[in-house]
Amino acid sequence: MVLVALGFFLYLGTLLMLVFSQEKIIFRAPTGFSENLPVVGLEHKALTMDWAGGEAQAMYWEKAGAPGVLVFCYGNAGSVQGLHRRVKWLAEKMRLSIFVADYPGYGETSGEPGQGAILELMGLWMKRLTTDMNFGPERRIFWGHSLGGAVATQLVKEHGAAGLILENTFNNMEEMGSVVYPWMPLGWVLRHPFASDVALEDWDGPVLQFHSRLDGVVPFQLGKRLGEALKKRGPYLWVETGGFHNEGYLEFSSEIWDGVDQFSKLLSSPFLGLELRGGRSSGLETSRLQNDTRR
Repeated sequence: MVLVALGFFLYLGTLLMLVFSQEKIIFRAPTGFSENLPVVGLEHKALTMDWAGGEAQAMYWEKAGAPGVLVFCYGNAGSVQGLHRRVKWLAEKMRLSIFVADYPGYGETSGEPGQGAILELMGLWMKRLTTDMNFGPERRIFWGHSLGGAVATQLVKEHGAAGLILENTFNNMEEMGSVVYPWMPLGWVLRHPFASDVALEDWDGPVLQFHSRLDGVVPFQLGKRLGEALKKRGPYLWVETGGFHNEGYLEFSSEIWDGVDQFSKLLSSPFLGLELRGGRSSGLETSRLQNDTRR
């Protein structure tokens, strides 16, 4: 009887923690922002913007002659400042300018993190990319890592894009949370669903997804579940990689860039296509690659 009562109170305590401290559990925001993050071959510029939560900060790395921009959405515990090595890696291969914004509460951007606040702020940045920098939907590629994959899918849904690349991300926050908190009624209490598996039902643009079977943060099977949903709605490529959740991209670069090359051929944007890697667009060739999977 004592053990039953103890179990009940532990369960109730965990549930109350999920209800009242949910944001602290989900979002782990680092602080700090550096305006001096140079990358060879790119001009870098720190951007600021006032929004409802206060002041927002972002970084833009401009590549001369770039036909478009890569919007990188980082994962939990990430920040603009912490992405410097990643941006260098992207800049070596991609013939695109690169844009990264800190989420509310991350870096030195004001506000409290949450799905609504993140999408509100990132939506304002998308409008600025369009109006001030001429990077409308047909000139934008989104790349989302982990939590950033969930952010990217929502932004594509609301603001459009030429294509979407997803790295080590999950299908929805409810199932991701169930990995850590099994037996909890997360569907009833979750305020930040981040349901990537349903966000793009009405968007048929090309998606490249890669996931490491060795990912110890986002389970491989959740990535596969997301892929099963995504490939029903348009051109889709799957690439299985290896390595750890945050660093695997360095070890498995060749597999990733092979996937990006195939993904480039699926883009219907008149501005991009094979230009992602510096080639010239030579048609879509979508029939051969549509819904392709690498296993």
